[in-house]
Amino acid sequence: MKKTFLFSKENKKIISILNPSSQKVHTQFVGGCVRKALEGELTTDIDLATTYKPQIVKKILLKNKYKVLDLAIKYGSITALSKNYKYEITSLRKDINPDGRHTEIKLTKNWLEDSLRRDFTINAIYCDKSGKIFDPVNGLKDLKNKKINFIGNPESRIKEDYLRIIRFIRFSLVYNYNINDRNIIKIINKNIKFLKLISRERLFIELKKILENQIFLILSIIIILKILFIKYTN
Repeated sequence: MKKTFLFSKENKKIISILNPSSQKVHTQFVGGCVRKALEGELTTDIDLATTYKPQIVKKILLKNKYKVLDLAIKYGSITALSKNYKYEITSLRKDINPDGRHTEIKLTKNWLEDSLRRDFTINAIYCDKSGKIFDPVNGLKDLKNKKINFIGNPESRIKEDYLRIIRFIRFSLVYNYNINDRNIIKIINKNIKFLKLISRERLFIELKKILENQIFLILSIIIILKILFIKYTN
């Protein structure tokens, strides 16, 4: 991992200033950037998880001359910009009373608790500043086998945030995952109507990632037809 883009000069700098102690891990890379590094891909969007409260993160970043945005501070997230990267630094948290669009949060110091509120196992792989992997929900195995597994109960994960339906389809396309689990398809079909509750901005961001790739667009149509086929043949 230490030879990947995760440990470029800029990325080493930010994870170092958010880990001032050599005795304790305060901040780790997580999510898509770790997944892509493991797959040998590149990204300029870097997610970090931290034990620090967002106000402390903001203070540290400003002290180190980063451009900082705090629009999502109520969700525990701070955005920082460097020359080549965009960083989303989010405090470890549990999601409380999610309604499919929004959630209340409770900050925690527990890395496992933080992992359990995420969507898919492949997005809950952490990497510390030394390159050591923390894989609490067996995301590495699923990544190797190109399986898109929800963390915990799939329907509960979807009801927490209905946008996860689109994300499930997108990741299935990315990893050429054949959706044969009728239970998952039934859950998606049951809840797909609630996508209307999601803001246009959030929907557009996810759909844009599919529409940018013509092959993904064709495959997504096939997946949707498959979902509809199961709906009307049961």
